[in-house]
Amino acid sequence: MLIEESLDIDFHQMVDNSLNTFLIIDRDKTILYCNRPGLELLNLSIEDILYKSMCCFIPNDQHCICEDVIEQVFEKKKR
Repeated sequence: MLIEESLDIDFHQMVDNSLNTFLIIDRDKTILYCNRPGLELLNLSIEDILYKSMCCFIPNDQHCICEDVIEQVFEKKKR
């Protein structure tokens, strides 16, 4: 029996229990997912963050930088 066959990896559980924050956003910067560590870091509930603009949680002076980085990520995805 291969090791891979004996492992039942639940990726959602792995991401939710990670020590890192994971956010999934769409092109409009709307938050579609935030894992538990992200919610704890921001001291928010899922209802407080889900389907809101990511810009609501970033200081105003950082918006341009954030938008540039997000645009670069989506442009790379197109290629």
